[in-house]
Amino acid sequence: MGKFLKILSCKPMDEMETHISLRSKSYAQLFTMAALIIWVLYDLIQAAMSYDYEGNFLPWLIILGSICIEDISKHILTKRATADDEEYVAEQKAKRPEQLIAGIVLIVLTAAVSVFLASAFRYLFFQAGILK
Repeated sequence: MGKFLKILSCKPMDEMETHISLRSKSYAQLFTMAALIIWVLYDLIQAAMSYDYEGNFLPWLIILGSICIEDISKHILTKRATADDEEYVAEQKAKRPEQLIAGIVLIVLTAAVSVFLASAFRYLFFQAGILK
């Protein structure tokens, strides 16, 4: 890796540059998630305003995929970093079923909230006379 960086005339990042880079990436991910959530809400409103609009599941898939990839990579990297620490490994094994149940509950709640919001928007648009 060092030879490759010398060819590119780049130097490895120090702690401050790494911290700045990670912080900027977290801000970019926050912006992306906010934009996708706004897209989902817009889709819910569009679906509530018309009967023939099916909705777009792409933003939901991107959000869920991003969260899954982040959690899986965090789990793998933590497992690699703490492979020699037996106390930490035993503690994590005890938490594994709880984390699985929490993930399933989160997915079910997300689906339930989206269905509720779609029906609530549809009801509000009917009451306001926007839809007939």
